Amino acid sequence: MRQHWDPFADLGRLREEMTRAFSDVFGHSSVEPAQRAWTPPVDVWETPGEFYFAVALPGANPESIDVHVEGETLTIRGERKAEERHYHRQEIATGPFYRSFTLGVPVDNAKVEATYRNGILEVKVPKAEAAKPRKVQVQVA
Repeated sequence: MRQHWDPFADLGRLREEMTRAFSDVFGHSSVEPAQRAWTPPVDVWETPGEFYFAVALPGANPESIDVHVEGETLTIRGERKAEERHYHRQEIATGPFYRSFTLGVPVDNAKVEATYRNGILEVKVPKAEAAKPRKVQVQVA
């Protein structure tokens, strides 16, 4: 499986880390929480028949999450809204998020499943029959 490289996501993560570092030193952030773009952490694993994704989206509204499969690419995007509070410290990311993965094999788009439970989005992407391993019986001549 090949992960789609998104240079803007890397820049976003760098900006997040620098903002967090300055916030730790100076006690506040110059970037409003609603303006921050973030990249949720994802666990990805594969079985002979499926790809699995577990995306950490604490506090996200499931209705704001879009899971899209086109060809061999899975895209997950959405937004986590900030609560209207007077924060002393805010470390849980808010704002829009985006992840995209190129799977490298044909998948069965009609059977993709997504479930949101306990702050984790779980996505199961079945491989197309042609992409699944197949045991070939050796014939005796």
